[in-house]
Amino acid sequence: LTSGYLEGELTTPTGAAMLVNLSSHSVSSYPNVIPDKIGYGGGTKQKERTPNVVRILLGHNQLYQIYGSDSIYEIETNVDDLDGETVGNVIDTLYQNGAKDVILLQGITKKNRPVIMIKILSDKSHLEPVINNLFSETGTLGIRVRETNRLIIDRSISPMVITVNDELFNVRVKISKDQDGNINYLKPEFEDIKYISQKLRIPFKQSAIIVQRKIDDSIEDQAF
Repeated sequence: LTSGYLEGELTTPTGAAMLVNLSSHSVSSYPNVIPDKIGYGGGTKQKERTPNVVRILLGHNQLYQIYGSDSIYEIETNVDDLDGETVGNVIDTLYQNGAKDVILLQGITKKNRPVIMIKILSDKSHLEPVINNLFSETGTLGIRVRETNRLIIDRSISPMVITVNDELFNVRVKISKDQDGNINYLKPEFEDIKYISQKLRIPFKQSAIIVQRKIDDSIEDQAF
């Protein structure tokens, strides 16, 4: 189902029940697929601006067989009247409200005013608090929201105990694997590296190098 110029009931209870049971979610853009079969069905109700036709397409995409997929929301707004301290606070509060990523892009808008585009990635469960936070903290008058699909690889967080300067630390390690189950990426969590750096009073960069080396040396010994 898509928004448009039509008014009134656009499906029957039977059609709605079929849609609900055939798919767990909808998409806002046409997916990249190779068509296998296409079917059309015409209705009897006459509409002035839109043909009363339903099209069903059955297709496949090799990438979706290799990788996993999920749905994520892109939330954007432009601001041209916020100082640096306020923007920094906006970033902090967005993460506190569940944003996955916050990205700032610089540009020029009307009347040659410098502008900052704030772009957020969020899952559905945090969409409302992220939008409410963006409105309240920036004073923006409009927010763009798009649901989009993305391809993902298998990933997880695994705890690991390492020794640094004769002290034991618990480090969360982000692990990604290819379609054959082979580890292709290991990265310790930023906050854990930061804690080790502060606890041992060593530079963050040095702490990151030590932790990464410990993790790499333990790959064969750990059951990830």
